[in-house]
Amino acid sequence: MGAPAGSSVTLKCIWVYQTPGLMAPGAAASIAHHEGTETVQIGDAVTTDYAFDDPWELMPGRWAVRLWLGDRKLLEQSLPVVKK
Repeated sequence: MGAPAGSSVTLKCIWVYQTPGLMAPGAAASIAHHEGTETVQIGDAVTTDYAFDDPWELMPGRWAVRLWLGDRKLLEQSLPVVKK
């Protein structure tokens, strides 16, 4: 998508957590979402992932991931997170 092919663009990736959000040990408030950016080439495939590095991050429920280019949402996908 976009022109010219091969040009760089910066995508914003937002992970939205199940309400009430993630609660880090010792934190005063929960975390509703995580936001990051990645520079990619137009025309290339893009992947994103989330790693559960700490046990407190494993909040069961429906999470969502959203990819944005500026103020234009390119993708939104929800997924279940299950604690076993």
